[in-house]
Amino acid sequence: ADYYADLMGLDDLQREIAMELYREYYGQYRDLAVTMRDTVQQMEDSMKDGEGDWEKIEAMMVDMMRVAVAFFDRVLKLGDQYIEDLGAIAADESQQTKHERVVRTRTRELAVAMSTMNGSEQGTIDLIQIARRLETPIFAADSEDPAEAALLAYEVEIDAVSGPYVTRSIEAFKAMVDAMGKANDGMVDENLEAKFERELFAMVERGDAAYERYIRRVRSALPPERQADWDLAINRTRWPEIYQPGDVDRTYDEVLALEDLTADQREAIDATMTLYLREAQTANTAWVDAKLDLVETRRSLGKDSGMEEWEKYKAAEESASDAAAARTELDGRFIERLRAPLTPDQRATLSDTATGVDVDQVLRQMEGG
Repeated sequence: ADYYADLMGLDDLQREIAMELYREYYGQYRDLAVTMRDTVQQMEDSMKDGEGDWEKIEAMMVDMMRVAVAFFDRVLKLGDQYIEDLGAIAADESQQTKHERVVRTRTRELAVAMSTMNGSEQGTIDLIQIARRLETPIFAADSEDPAEAALLAYEVEIDAVSGPYVTRSIEAFKAMVDAMGKANDGMVDENLEAKFERELFAMVERGDAAYERYIRRVRSALPPERQADWDLAINRTRWPEIYQPGDVDRTYDEVLALEDLTADQREAIDATMTLYLREAQTANTAWVDAKLDLVETRRSLGKDSGMEEWEKYKAAEESASDAAAARTELDGRFIERLRAPLTPDQRATLSDTATGVDVDQVLRQMEGG
């Protein structure tokens, strides 16, 4: 809501109205979400009563999907109404023109969310959202700054993909649920499912091509000293499980925070971290390449795929698993190397670094989702 207000250049009074509208609509959304949760929970409980009755379970699953469709419909309408209301409080032609960017932003962010729901595995991203989160943000505006100009051009071009993608995703979801309800066995015709998958995938591919072009265009428009930050932000958004800070980063921060470190210890720790970053870059690139290969191999599979295609997929799956394991092994070695210069007393003050679920990392990955 703040970003929309910034985009439109709202004054203090307009911003206050916009935020009050946001609070009202967000309250309605929360009520809908609670109702959705409770309804689904009741359905799940009733399914337990008919355990083993597959016909009843299939019918219940269709009902749950219909509840989800109704929920999405109402939530999307709330969002649409909020965007429309923002346009109504525009005071002049300039603000009304800028409101068009608000409309594009909402459509783009819906497309990113829906591509995730539809199983996009390459991490469909929004470059403007990433630019806003940089340590020194890039705020795409009417400016002579070449990076901002590139982001504005990206916004217009990607809107031509995002709008149809959102519309078609919603249509496909509803059509699939309707088909499930009409099918005797609750199964959807494979041809219908494949048709939607092909259409949506073609749109995602078109969007990905635009992302790649503008990632390079924005990067080249940035000063050389900021390009590495841009690269890291892109990677962390597209491949969060690979590039987001992990156990090695937390160990490094914790070790450096010790108050009784000597100059020699600090120098050894910094040198170890520098070496880790260099080796991790190689491991990360191998992991990304393996994941991309797995995605492409999976997409080539179909009901007519033979043993050779399935063996190729199995090999790609194993390669991706091996690449992930290699990074985990690398992290484990460097955690110990970061602790090696410490005295026994210093090591005793450190927390146990688990390589399991990191709540902070999960929350970072879910931001905006």
